[in-house]
Amino acid sequence: MTGLCDLLFAYRFVLFMVNVIILYVSVKSFAVTVNSPIRHKWVIVLPLLSFVYCGAMIETLADIELKTDSVVFAFLMKAPAVILGTFDFLLLFLLIGFYVVINEVKTRYVGPLSVKDGIDQIGAGLCYFWDNGIVKLANTRINEISRAMTGTDIYDAREFMSKINEHGSKYTMPDGKVYEFDTRRLIIDKVEINELVATEVTEEENLLKELMNKENELTAFNERLKSYGASVDEITVQREILNTKLKIHDDMGQTLLKTKHFIESGSEDPEEKAELIDTWKKALSLKGETSVPGSNEGVLDDMYEAADAIGIKMHVEGELPKNNREQVRILVQGIRECLTNAYKYGEAKNIYIKIDAKVEYTYIEYTNDGTPPKEKIREGGGLSGLRKVVEGYGGKMAVVSEPQFAVRLLLPERRKRRG
Repeated sequence: MTGLCDLLFAYRFVLFMVNVIILYVSVKSFAVTVNSPIRHKWVIVLPLLSFVYCGAMIETLADIELKTDSVVFAFLMKAPAVILGTFDFLLLFLLIGFYVVINEVKTRYVGPLSVKDGIDQIGAGLCYFWDNGIVKLANTRINEISRAMTGTDIYDAREFMSKINEHGSKYTMPDGKVYEFDTRRLIIDKVEINELVATEVTEEENLLKELMNKENELTAFNERLKSYGASVDEITVQREILNTKLKIHDDMGQTLLKTKHFIESGSEDPEEKAELIDTWKKALSLKGETSVPGSNEGVLDDMYEAADAIGIKMHVEGELPKNNREQVRILVQGIRECLTNAYKYGEAKNIYIKIDAKVEYTYIEYTNDGTPPKEKIREGGGLSGLRKVVEGYGGKMAVVSEPQFAVRLLLPERRKRRG
């Protein structure tokens, strides 16, 4: 008798658990059916009836265990156990199959809800609205952006657009994502509507910031190179000045020795005397070679003195290049060479220097009133050396023989040449 009671208890327990599972599946099937795009709502009858049946069966089994009187489906418990168990299992499998089919239909069906679900899955924010600001359709992404900017979802598109204009064409979310906004007007079935698209450009913004940082680093490095180049120029100028001073020292020493020898010998030879005077004039004319100062004040004083020493008057038209000691150095070297040539070959009384210093370039022209050359000028050591300096700087040099002798220089602005 005890064994029979245990068997009945086990039977009722299994039946109870199966009906609980059926009840759960019926609730899930009902929820999927209600939210599905299927228009024929009669399909909810199966999960609804299954729910009612399982509820009654669970209540009946509970009443039996509690030994209370029950009138709900009590007669079913008199049915053979095999039939009742088979029915419950068949109902369970039927509901599972029903749930799978309805869920598949929901996934494959394309309708208004499907379109909404689709645009919600897009990473970009989308909003379609009328001219009066009423929103026709907006996905979850654009609403997230709206909540970050205004605290609410998009209800008035025109108000949201004014917020966008306050932040510019881009907006950075609290989580660091950057969105760029773009609007356009669409015509769909002869109806005009506005489209707002928010595209994530976080990666592009990060790359842009990285490029800007690198550009700043390169700019700083370029400034350091310019500073280094200026230091090199200064060292070069000082070295050339030192070499020139040494040369002048040697020339002056030789001239003094010749003068001492001439005085001690008591010579009255006119040719030797004229040669000694000529040597002194040449030595004095080189004095200006050391005058390459850092400023333009008095930079040509030595050249004026050198010109007066050899009987030539120097005329300068235009202003010297400002803040460019390389160009000034080349200008002075050109004056020195042209003074030498005017004295040696042209028998000139005046030398003219025209300077036109502009932002992009400096033009320099040297002329004199001496005898024009009878043939094309062949550049010797002085002019050849000047050409090397000019071309090494990045400029151009032209030597003209007709109608009068002239040397013309075109020097680029230093920073542009190195840029």
